[in-house]
Amino acid sequence: MLIDRLTSAAQRHEYLAATAAFGVLACLWFWPLLEGEQIGQAYTYQSQVPWRASAPTLTLPQRAIAPDVAQESYPWIVVARDQLAHGHLPLWNPYEYGGMTLVGNMQSALFFPLTWVLLILPLGYAWGVVSVLKLVLGGLGTYAFSRELHTRRGGALLAGTVYVLSAPFMVWLQWPVTGSYVVLPWLLLATTRLLRRGDARSVAFVALATALMILAGHPESGLIAISATAVYVVVMLRGRLLSGWKWLAGTLLGALAGAVAILPFLQAYGPSVTRQVDYTWGSFPHLPVSFSLDYVLPDLFGTGELEVYGDSYYNAVAAHFGVPALVLALVAAIRYRRQPAALALAAVALVTLLTIYGVPPVRWIVETVPPWSKITASERAYFVVALVGAVGAGAGFSSLSRRALPVRSVLLVVGGVAVVTLFAFALADMRDVLAAPADVKVSALVTGALWLVATAALLLAIGRTRPGFALAGTLVLAVVSLVELQNFNVVLPPDTAYPRTPAAITALQRQPGVFRVGIIRSPGGPNVMTANAAALYGLEAVEGYDFPLSKRWSDFQGRVLRFPALRAETARAVDPPTSEALVGYRMVNTRFYLAPPGQPSPRPEFETVYSGDDATLFRDPAALPRAYVVPRTVQRPYEQAVAALADGSVDVRREALVAPGASPARDSDGGFRRARVERPSPDHVRVVLDRGPPGWLVLANSYCSCWKAEVDGRETPIEPTDVVAMGVSVPAGARVVDFRLDRSSFWLGAALSLVGFAGIAGLAMTRSRTTPP
Repeated sequence: MLIDRLTSAAQRHEYLAATAAFGVLACLWFWPLLEGEQIGQAYTYQSQVPWRASAPTLTLPQRAIAPDVAQESYPWIVVARDQLAHGHLPLWNPYEYGGMTLVGNMQSALFFPLTWVLLILPLGYAWGVVSVLKLVLGGLGTYAFSRELHTRRGGALLAGTVYVLSAPFMVWLQWPVTGSYVVLPWLLLATTRLLRRGDARSVAFVALATALMILAGHPESGLIAISATAVYVVVMLRGRLLSGWKWLAGTLLGALAGAVAILPFLQAYGPSVTRQVDYTWGSFPHLPVSFSLDYVLPDLFGTGELEVYGDSYYNAVAAHFGVPALVLALVAAIRYRRQPAALALAAVALVTLLTIYGVPPVRWIVETVPPWSKITASERAYFVVALVGAVGAGAGFSSLSRRALPVRSVLLVVGGVAVVTLFAFALADMRDVLAAPADVKVSALVTGALWLVATAALLLAIGRTRPGFALAGTLVLAVVSLVELQNFNVVLPPDTAYPRTPAAITALQRQPGVFRVGIIRSPGGPNVMTANAAALYGLEAVEGYDFPLSKRWSDFQGRVLRFPALRAETARAVDPPTSEALVGYRMVNTRFYLAPPGQPSPRPEFETVYSGDDATLFRDPAALPRAYVVPRTVQRPYEQAVAALADGSVDVRREALVAPGASPARDSDGGFRRARVERPSPDHVRVVLDRGPPGWLVLANSYCSCWKAEVDGRETPIEPTDVVAMGVSVPAGARVVDFRLDRSSFWLGAALSLVGFAGIAGLAMTRSRTTPP
């Protein structure tokens, strides 16, 4: 009786029931969260100086993927929370690279609704709540999209389950990038409704989904998702140009609504090194076609824990969504091969795979045509294929539930997958492109064979057993095929998940005045505080890890400070600074250096201010203050200025390097003068001067054209000084110089977004006739 009532209620409130089902799935998947444990990547700090001295004795999990959440997202959220708590808009991050945009990096995703959970709830628990919500919303969107394609409820439930538990979704779950993954099925749902109905509300739905895709915070993944949707539209149109124009109008309206994130990003992107470097086909080439074996033999490249064979990070091969789902999707592709939606989704998957593996002619397009030529389009695009495969699996299950597959057809489908896989494996093995040991290869083949046998049994059962049993068995098999990914997002007790503040950090926090912190590392030595970690404690650092990075700071850290790295955004200091590099460090107010415990003083003039079992702190007495006045300027072209700083030939206490044509300096016979720095807000720096002769004020914060200055209330142009700093000419007797972030791009973007969302609301409330398909 109770089961009958629940079934009846689920039928009357279908989407409420689907939401509850995905909620139960998410809670079971992350059941330790219900016991008070926490999800995150901050635990990775405990393998670094200074946290490792107090690390727990238990063996912490290791994952073969960069802990970017700990290095990027976690610090950004901490900074944004702190600024909001003090009544400031979180527009600027002063803690990395000498200062850079916070809202304009887009990945902070401050305007995305899921991020608001991180800004409101206690952070350790909030990350778990967001992870659960991503599974629920992603699963529900996939369910709704499948239902729009006339998939039965059981098949739609299977589709949502497969998508949110797939390798791409699980591997990237904690990253802002997954916001795009969550929105994609909703965007495809909105697009399908628009192409079928053509009414104003459908246009509004497309616009809203596009806006959320942009606000989700990852430009690359958003572009990939919208491009995939465009392929879907082109195939679905079949000459109905009016529907195509409506979809384009909805997309543009969504972009307008996302302007509050787009405009600050473009302002930072323009002068950045990120814009000038071709990442897709430079340091991020396309992936080998052999990686496609992951769809049937996922363990061939490792499990994501500890060692990965064939690539340094697991995300490069994390493509699979389970062998049962893959075979069910192939069944759907065969049975629905003449239906427009099936053809459109197949085209989306094909184009995406050709992009991932760099197969012409798609490769020629993404190599040469911006903006696709400027993105990492390899492993970022796996989520599109996973969604198509999940929707196909749901459709395949629904089709088999109506009409079982003959035994001969089951053997042909499963046997065909096995033959193709064996052929591809043998070819890759003969070409020596599989890096796994022999025992791993054998184990992967055996595991793949067992999954194919189990899938064959499943195909025989669907349509021949009771529908409820068939659905339960299919869901269980699909989940079990992905269960190895359950522990990929590490869940730990609170004290372990988010380590406490080390004593060395507390010692830094107690130091008076304004200063920056440098890091001393040695090749082969212990890992010392990764970039951005200082921001967690309100400490400003020379290093950073963020996009888009200004070209000026990139050249400064690479050529002056001599950070070795493959990419400018990930450059890290190694070894104590040389005499030449020390000029640059001192110029940007690097007064303290954090080093491993027991480290001897790297330079005779450095003073040891803290020595503990967690770290050693050195102070450089010769570090310049954050702001100071020099008596004269020297005009030099950019390259010459960088070279002069790199060889240490500039006396930055006597002269400031400015570009030719800069504001005339009021040279004087006055000497070097210190200035007092105040910070009324993160995007407002006040410099207080003692009365004196004219000169050139240098503020050792990263130069950006988005800042404005006033000298005693009179607007004064800011000039890039000493390559990376800000400088203004000050007259005799000047007292106060205010540097303020120009918020015009933010406010203009906010105004345009309000217009966009108003347009979406207007369309949503419009009653219009439905255009027949």
